[in-house]
Amino acid sequence: MPRDELPERLRMEVSRLIRDTKLSREVKAIHDNTCQICGYRLELSTETTYAEGHHLQPLGQDHSGPDVKENIICVCPNCHVKLDFRAFRITPGMLRLKDGHTVAQRFIDYHNNQVDQRLEAAADSANRR
Repeated sequence: MPRDELPERLRMEVSRLIRDTKLSREVKAIHDNTCQICGYRLELSTETTYAEGHHLQPLGQDHSGPDVKENIICVCPNCHVKLDFRAFRITPGMLRLKDGHTVAQRFIDYHNNQVDQRLEAAADSANRR
């Protein structure tokens, strides 16, 4: 391929949080890689399933959530994206629960507050048009 057809490259330095991946793996194991929101279990092969750990109160700046099991839920990739974009509130009875994993209400409340703030901002923006 000619060099002028290759995309440009940029050298970067990135700073990222170090998460305790063991906690996320534990939560996913407790739930057998089944989404706590929709119940979907993504099977990649007969022996491999996949799920993601989601922090209800994110760890990054502006949120400063703790990296604890009570702040992590097991979700499928689709629900994870929706949660990241604060697309829905977590209502009572929505989360599929299992022995060995408790989700703290304060983290659910934090998530729901973020959803409410996003909706209020969207309504304010629509009213200004």
